Amino acid sequence: SVCVQHSAFGVFEAGYRTILVTDACADRGRERHEAALALYGDYMYELRSVDSLKVELEEQRKNDDAVVKKKKKMRIHESGDE
Repeated sequence: SVCVQHSAFGVFEAGYRTILVTDACADRGRERHEAALALYGDYMYELRSVDSLKVELEEQRKNDDAVVKKKKKMRIHESGDE
């Protein structure tokens, strides 16, 4: 837990959005793992599971694709190359 906590703190202190993927890290026991997550969860870092992070990243990719498509369309329109 101390390694994960220390890494997460470094990212947080540097000013980045910090996401801790709860089912991608562990401790010597489940109880210790849960206690470590609860210590700073949703304060210093956001808690996510692998599955919820996959969904979030897919939604972000779709949004990014829509923005790129809109910008391309605007450039074509502005250049008159329709």
